[in-house]
Amino acid sequence: MKTPLAVLFGTFLMLGATAPQAAPLAIDEATYPGAGGDYNNLLSPPLATAVVFDLGGGTNTFAGTFGTPGDAGDTFLVQLGTGMTLTGVHVTFATNASSFNPVAINQGSQLVFDSASSNSPTPLLSLDLTGRPSGPVTFSSGALNIGAGIYNSTILTGVLALNNNGKVGYQVAFDVTAPAVPEPSEWAMLLCGLFVLVAGSVRRERRRVSDQRL
Repeated sequence: MKTPLAVLFGTFLMLGATAPQAAPLAIDEATYPGAGGDYNNLLSPPLATAVVFDLGGGTNTFAGTFGTPGDAGDTFLVQLGTGMTLTGVHVTFATNASSFNPVAINQGSQLVFDSASSNSPTPLLSLDLTGRPSGPVTFSSGALNIGAGIYNSTILTGVLALNNNGKVGYQVAFDVTAPAVPEPSEWAMLLCGLFVLVAGSVRRERRRVSDQRL
């Protein structure tokens, strides 16, 4: 009876490999537990262990504010699971700006994205957030093909402020593709095929045992 057991075991492994992936995230540093209004509070220290966000399939968003003096940047850690791919990064800059309260100063603002274990001076992605907009403007990376791993996402500036000296709002969006999950009809076909394989193997095993007795 080894063959049916092997088939069952292989099928369970396949089912585990095609388990549904997590839903995309929507995080805001102003309300996320433990952040205290600043993504940097989720790093280690002050927490015993740095918070790592597991990205789900779809568009994952992270909102926050930064500006000088006092908060020249934000860093948060994100993770791509096995089989997942980061296909694009988009930064919507100056989400809280308006014609009455534009970005008055913007020097050196950028998003830097790199592997958390990398020692390379060149990051995987660097987006310059240029200009002094009077409303939200989006900067995009173009097509990416970044696989599983833990990554640093840092948005920073040299000098940055709104016209009223307030911090500048932003949203970072990560587009992620996840492994395909079988549809219900595919599950049904898979289970039917498994039944046929196991039933056939059982019949062959019974015939073999019967032949040995003769």
